[in-house]
Amino acid sequence: TKVPLYFKLPGQKTGGVKCNQVVSLLDIFPTLVDLCDLPQSKKLEGENLVPLIQNPELKWDKPILNTWYYKNHARRSQDWRYIRYRDGTEELYDHRSDPGEHRNLAGDPQYSDIIAEHKKWLPAEDALPAGATEWKGDRLDERISEWIANDSIPVWLK
Repeated sequence: TKVPLYFKLPGQKTGGVKCNQVVSLLDIFPTLVDLCDLPQSKKLEGENLVPLIQNPELKWDKPILNTWYYKNHARRSQDWRYIRYRDGTEELYDHRSDPGEHRNLAGDPQYSDIIAEHKKWLPAEDALPAGATEWKGDRLDERISEWIANDSIPVWLK
């Protein structure tokens, strides 16, 4: 999602250089492994951000994937955020003109190529939650069932 990330390196003067590239929190560990000269691990996910720390203007087009509950995924690129929910609904936002994500462009056919490009980065198969052998629902499903049973679906969700 969108959180600030800051690295202060030994010997670095205060007031470092700002970089506006999209990165993932998964990138922190591989970056620290490199900065601290620790043994590499092939199992690590994420990208080493040292090249961006050294050159904040570097072209950096690494896809960022977020998953919220089971089968709800968002792919964030530098300019766009595409979201696909497990019920198949989609959202697309242009962060250049709509950083607050107020205008969903997913239903507009002129953005179909952008959606197709972002869909390529979504998981081909969704992993079940840790410890599960089959899908039985989660807290999100429970909450929606309660809303329906009590006829209390929030206005913002209708």
